[in-house]
Amino acid sequence: MKPIHAWLGIGLFVAGLCIPAKAALEEQFTVAQLREDCRVLRAALEQLHAGLYLHTSREEMDKALDELSDSFNKPATRREFYLRAAPVVELAKCGHTYFDLPQRTLDALGNKREMFPLPLIFLGGRAHVDQTVGPIPLGAEIKSINRRPMTEILRQLMPYV
Repeated sequence: MKPIHAWLGIGLFVAGLCIPAKAALEEQFTVAQLREDCRVLRAALEQLHAGLYLHTSREEMDKALDELSDSFNKPATRREFYLRAAPVVELAKCGHTYFDLPQRTLDALGNKREMFPLPLIFLGGRAHVDQTVGPIPLGAEIKSINRRPMTEILRQLMPYV
């Protein structure tokens, strides 16, 4: 386990133990607290991730981290912080670096909205059904959901996968 996982994972895990998962996700934080979390996230990435700029330039990463911090101009929930911070962390483009939350918190995050009823696998920028479900065969490509093109959905979804 890399040290960055320890910093991010342990802190969020401990915070998640103290409050029920759904309540933890909806807890409000002040602008000062959110920006401090952004500062700690930036410090952890810059000090502990040896390949932070391997696939993303320093300028692009700095801009994304600055914009993340600046985006918090009013109180926000842990859910909102996660949804904004996860794509920034994903810019490291490292399979070992991701924004991790305790499983029960992730479950609560996913339960906020209805879940897609089919198990999917993502291959080559496309979504395919991962097991036979009713009349839809294994491997069928999902091209849109509710008339929304899958390319658009994947662009939003992939930073969280």
